[in-house]
Amino acid sequence: MAKANHSLDPADTTINPVQALADTWAELGEIDEADLRLHAAEEEAHRRKEALEEAILARPPTSIDDCLAIVCVVYCHMPAGHEVLEDALERVGRWLAQNGAASPILDVYLMGGPRRKAGELSPAG
Repeated sequence: MAKANHSLDPADTTINPVQALADTWAELGEIDEADLRLHAAEEEAHRRKEALEEAILARPPTSIDDCLAIVCVVYCHMPAGHEVLEDALERVGRWLAQNGAASPILDVYLMGGPRRKAGELSPAG
């Protein structure tokens, strides 16, 4: 991306303000295009995440690790206002983890506490 690097000092006669403005508009266009690509990639990543969560919830667990993954996903998607259920799921998930279950999503869904960090990116997003 070409970066417009022009002086904003009106007394600076070494630049052409018309060209500087054109360069700045070109830079803004590139930024807008990158933003659109990023937004599309983010939406696609969320679609994949949701499809994978559905797959985790749709299949029966075959191991303690599968049970932990299911608890993590259900915990993350628990509707607000169910604090007793949230706390119970969190305790079950922590117990599973402390007793040998492992899951690469544990930190994101349960231990990282997306429900405890309001305003931050959460897996439910």
